[in-house]
Amino acid sequence: QLMAGLWDHEGLYDRILPHADAIIESFPESFVGYVLKGDAYLELGAFEEARANYKNVLKQQQQEESKNESAKDRVRVLHQKIGMTWWKQENYLKAYRAFLKGIDVFSPTATLQDLYHLGMSALRSGKNRQAYAFLVYLRDYRIPPEEDALRQQVEAVLAQLEENKH
Repeated sequence: QLMAGLWDHEGLYDRILPHADAIIESFPESFVGYVLKGDAYLELGAFEEARANYKNVLKQQQQEESKNESAKDRVRVLHQKIGMTWWKQENYLKAYRAFLKGIDVFSPTATLQDLYHLGMSALRSGKNRQAYAFLVYLRDYRIPPEEDALRQQVEAVLAQLEENKH
């Protein structure tokens, strides 16, 4: 697992796969190997393979959710990861649906990137009202002053949405 972390840091995602397989073989009940493999496939652009690994773990974690608070967090993260596979394939409606399951907008753990992807996937899937609400929330309550570039980007999208209302 340590070597896989090193390869990830170096951007050598293809080298992670044998390590992920070894983890899966040694610990088939653990989510770690599957998520590691899914993350490597995501970065390699093998989105179907990434989703298959994430969904494999998702089923397992959903069964654990009622007994284990950590499993609930993993389920949300897995939905976000599945959403990113759809986002990178430009299937924004499926990305939006996955992000909705994975991102708690009001949670302090929701990152700026999470909220941006949620708002933009809503917009790109034709859900303009939802996109507007998410992006206004992002702009008004979550973007810190030092993130000026992101603020300008969000404001430009909001201005376009306002213009399209009229």
